[in-house]
Amino acid sequence: MDIHIDRAPAYALLLFGLYSLIFGNILFEIFDDKVREYFKTNFYAKHIVAIILLFIIYISTDKNLTTNNVFKIILSVVLIYIWFILTTKTPFQITITIVFLATTIYILNIYSERYKMESENANDTELLDRITYIRYIQMFLTILMFIITIIGNIMYYNGYSR
Repeated sequence: MDIHIDRAPAYALLLFGLYSLIFGNILFEIFDDKVREYFKTNFYAKHIVAIILLFIIYISTDKNLTTNNVFKIILSVVLIYIWFILTTKTPFQITITIVFLATTIYILNIYSERYKMESENANDTELLDRITYIRYIQMFLTILMFIITIIGNIMYYNGYSR
């Protein structure tokens, strides 16, 4: 298994993307009644669509698409989806915390990308230091998200449901 820990913030960003799609569920109403009913009643169809959406998000955000083989991408998507499923089996406060942390990682990624573009133009070591610092923060928050997910699962399965 070749999952790189330095890609962990990217995995958290994919989790954020999946939550964003789910929170944007208002578009579901544009489908025909039969389609909506099918997805309301077919549990497996929901999971398949979610995995496909996660795969599309992954493909569209992967900067190393040409160097990654398809098996690694599929494995990453499945692991991220398992993480997503684990986050849905946590108490409400934990789920909100996880979404907040994923959003924070996403915002930090925007700043990091901006600093990368600026540093390419100015060749500024201070900007490179900022990028490194942001990466450390993103890594810490991603590990924290995963730990909180595990704690939330333990709480959930031990009967804590607030």
